[in-house]
Amino acid sequence: MRRRRVISVAAAVAGVSTVLVTASGVGAANNVTAPVKVTVTMTDFKFRLSKASVPRNTPIVFTVINRGPSPHDFALPGKKTPVKPSGTQSTLRVTFSKVGKVRYVCTVPRHASFGMIGNLVVK
Repeated sequence: MRRRRVISVAAAVAGVSTVLVTASGVGAANNVTAPVKVTVTMTDFKFRLSKASVPRNTPIVFTVINRGPSPHDFALPGKKTPVKPSGTQSTLRVTFSKVGKVRYVCTVPRHASFGMIGNLVVK
């Protein structure tokens, strides 16, 4: 009889610890910053961004869409999309840790000199 009580107490303790873990997991999820979404539309020969500035230390999800007839890419320092043919899109995820201007550019030869370059402000 004594052995059954020990097992019951152990089962009850295991159930409580599961609830505590779940509760702390929910609290931790509330501290996660939702990503900021920025749409980048590429045409011949310019970029149009849906936001001119983004916050620092926040995940940024760029949805890059090529609406021009020529292939283009979208490059930031240390990151870039593949060169995308007309009518296609790509996603780029970045978190900026410093405040300031971040240059973006199309790296296809001569496209930057035709105007496919700009600055995104990180606040």
